[in-house]
Amino acid sequence: MTSLVGGLRTFLDKHLDRIKSLVEQEKPDCLGILEHKLQEGENVETATKKLTEVFPDYTEIKFNCSTDKKGYSGVAVLLHKNVVSMVKGMDVAEDDTEGRMITVEHEKFYLVLCYVPNSGDGLKRIDERLKDWDPKLRKKLKTLEEKGKPVMLIGDLNVAHQDLDIWNVEAPHVPKSAGTTNEERESFGKLLGEGFVDGFRHFNADCPGAFSYWSVRAGNRSTNRGLRLDYAVVSKSMVAEGAAPRLVDTFHLPEFCPNGDHSPVGASLMLEAIQADPSSVRAPKPSVDVQGEEALAPKDAQGEEVPTSQPKQQTETLEGKDGGKDGAVLARQPSNPETSGSE
Repeated sequence: MTSLVGGLRTFLDKHLDRIKSLVEQEKPDCLGILEHKLQEGENVETATKKLTEVFPDYTEIKFNCSTDKKGYSGVAVLLHKNVVSMVKGMDVAEDDTEGRMITVEHEKFYLVLCYVPNSGDGLKRIDERLKDWDPKLRKKLKTLEEKGKPVMLIGDLNVAHQDLDIWNVEAPHVPKSAGTTNEERESFGKLLGEGFVDGFRHFNADCPGAFSYWSVRAGNRSTNRGLRLDYAVVSKSMVAEGAAPRLVDTFHLPEFCPNGDHSPVGASLMLEAIQADPSSVRAPKPSVDVQGEEALAPKDAQGEEVPTSQPKQQTETLEGKDGGKDGAVLARQPSNPETSGSE
């Protein structure tokens, strides 16, 4: 799971309850923090101490900080004590001077937490994005795959790939705006063309109105006028039936950004192959919880609109016989009080 905080020090001071609620609700094995804006030294030491106090079960914390600019960019990762023994290492590239990526090597896959640079006002960084950053990212992911394990890329990728990912795709300014230019969208398509899968669209191919970013300045959160800029992208092998590890769900959590900006996003993996899928593993289908007055209502299998009062999706964790996690995480499913037991 990743959450973009726009400055970790301020976020911990003003919105600590929000990130605590996020962790308590979702219980992620790995939590990525994007755009922390901290510097190595006292900044990181203070933040690490605070995070350790608030989340004592997360025993490994690593920061990657920008060395180009102070108070800029930066990513961090927190690992739960239950998975630390499964992690072989966490890597930061020497040439990542803006602190935009951390690679976690799990026993069974690589996890790349990423905060892709925005092309900027006036598209001043678009050439750098298209000619340098995107090709290097594709090469990095393929190089990791060639080491013999599948890859998951998760974070703010700063691109709205499909028309469905843009609330006002017909607007004349859209092809001229950072993240929605035809060139950036085509570049993301090249990544998918090299054997990777957009996890959310794998499960929700035709779903409209499912965004992960809303402008705070324009007050677009309440009307769901947003973009989908945050992703979980995986090696194609991770969506094959019977695969291990296997992607079983991806999700957005807009309730944790009530005023807009970026929603936390996450993914659930099944680490061990089993003979038959549990009933709660989602099959790919165009269905998702959609928020906002102008969003189209989701439909059921008969094409009828689902009432907007339907409860939000929930997450479950598969418990082993000994009461601990056995490495298989179940997908979140709509919880219907008329058919579901208590959770």
